[in-house]
Amino acid sequence: MWELAELLLGLAVLIFVGAWSLARFEDLSLEDALYFAMVSALTVGFGDIAARTRGGRVVAVLLAFLGVVVIGIFVAIAGQALEQAVTVP
Repeated sequence: MWELAELLLGLAVLIFVGAWSLARFEDLSLEDALYFAMVSALTVGFGDIAARTRGGRVVAVLLAFLGVVVIGIFVAIAGQALEQAVTVP
């Protein structure tokens, strides 16, 4: 279960660093930048906030790609844990 906790911590760091970067590049409030980073990292993409600068676009793309990787690893870890719990030795 430590892998899952480390992964969630990594996702939180990714979102906060992304939010800080978006706040700087896009001149957003920290609240809006955090919302945009979370929506981008979790690949929801509502479209209500969009990156206008080149730096903001790079950050948004990196958040989306890394978010897909983190979600994939999360699903793999959760599936492995479920398989171990269900498998009877």
